[in-house]
Amino acid sequence: MEILINELSLSGQFASVEKFALNALPDFISLLKEINPDKDSLYKKYDFYACLVTPNISLHSILTGQESRMYDEIRKSKSLLHKNFFENPFWEEKQKHDTNDMYEFGNNNVAGSSLAESCERDKIVISFIHDVFSNTVLQITKNEQHKIQIDNLFAKAHYFEIAYTRGQLSECDYFERKFAAGFITLLENEYRFRKTNKPPQQGKPVYEEISTKRYWYLDNLHKTHYEVFDNTGKHIGEANMQGDIYSKNDKNKTIKI
Repeated sequence: MEILINELSLSGQFASVEKFALNALPDFISLLKEINPDKDSLYKKYDFYACLVTPNISLHSILTGQESRMYDEIRKSKSLLHKNFFENPFWEEKQKHDTNDMYEFGNNNVAGSSLAESCERDKIVISFIHDVFSNTVLQITKNEQHKIQIDNLFAKAHYFEIAYTRGQLSECDYFERKFAAGFITLLENEYRFRKTNKPPQQGKPVYEEISTKRYWYLDNLHKTHYEVFDNTGKHIGEANMQGDIYSKNDKNKTIKI
């Protein structure tokens, strides 16, 4: 997918560099790490570096000045941010939208911006936290007639939803990534598990692992591990929250099949 950084989402809206580093950068960095460099290209404008983070401090100043050493969010991801903010690819090198056309968003003509360019590419942008760009779908009107829907990424795991919807992630990858990001538990991975009609154990539903036919449920007493049983109901062991079995079987534990 061709994803464009929405430079209009940096308009000096942050009261301080600290608020930008602590409130905006974590989600943006998460999104950058979610993007698949083998399948996706992240484009920006030539002058993106000049965008204002605070009313008088630019993105370039923050990433090259003393602020880059003051905040862990900047310091630890400096190379990732520098690569994606200041280096190729720039969409203007092969611009696809005509600046003579009108691209209207919020009663403003945004021709010449990444919003307009995204209309002629894969219709997806990534934005910083901004009141104007707080919806996951942005509507652009081209030449007062044609309505264009743009997907807008601005929070952790937004990318997974869009990539899956557009066929860029398999069902397996989709659930595995959501689990790794902490948005679902192990048993909610519908690619790996399915809920059964078996009587709940400790008040928790029993799931079947599709590939092994094993049965799993969350230990509701400790809530730190799963109980795992074979397809005959015999206990196999306990598994941690990542799904790794670490204990031996307990003959006193069974479930009815």
